[in-house]
This record gives sequence, C-alpha cells and structure tokens, in this order.
Amino acid sequence: MTPKNLYLVFSWHLEGVISDVFRCP
Repeated sequence: MTPKNLYLVFSWHLEGVISDVFRCP
C-alpha cells in the first residue's frame, strides 16, 4: 500500500466518522 492510498482510505474513513458525529444530536 502506498502512502497516497493509505491517506485516501484514512481521509475517507475520517469523513464517515465526522458525518456520523454531526448526524447525531
């Protein structure tokens, strides 16, 4: 896995976590 691929996966996962946090009241 290249650092770029790792960053893309990490940013995609982080975006999902942030959206879940904002979705919760």
